[in-house]
Amino acid sequence: MTRKINFLTASFLIFGVSATLFFSSCSNVSRHPNQVKYLDSLTTQLQQTQVNLQKIDTAKVRVDYNTLRKNLFILQQTYKDTMDSPTAVFLSGYRVIGRTFELFLVRDTLLQHQITKSITQLKSLSHDVQHNLIEENKVQKYCADECMNATELLQSASVSITNMNQNLPMFDLQNPKVEEIIKKHSSALNSKK
Repeated sequence: MTRKINFLTASFLIFGVSATLFFSSCSNVSRHPNQVKYLDSLTTQLQQTQVNLQKIDTAKVRVDYNTLRKNLFILQQTYKDTMDSPTAVFLSGYRVIGRTFELFLVRDTLLQHQITKSITQLKSLSHDVQHNLIEENKVQKYCADECMNATELLQSASVSITNMNQNLPMFDLQNPKVEEIIKKHSSALNSKK
């Protein structure tokens, strides 16, 4: 008889706890569904941006940058006098490509790391907001801060991706012309000797 009472008591307790958990989890609806949607949207955008950044062939950028620097060094050594205006303008554009490559190589790893960190932060914040784990008066501030950081990263990455997508083909077009200028000038210098 005692076993029956203990069994009934235990069954009643289990049922009570289960019902309490069920009803309390159903009432745990986010008070900020719009913030959750926006945080999730930014997370998706950052993930896509990270994929687009990873598509850029960093090894090619590094090889092209080294080739560019070598060519500019040779030009600097061989052109002791002034050069004609069209060549100077052309080489000025070539130098701009070099600066873009250098900037990308310096910032790429840092940008990738910041995007990964921001994705983690956004996911965590979205979870906490969705499950009402943050004090009501702090939700707006936390969301605004993280969204601002994510938006700045998206803008910075967008500029970086656009620059690389424009300058890699530009280098491929301009580099043969630069090598031709080097050959012409070198052969002109050799014929004077």
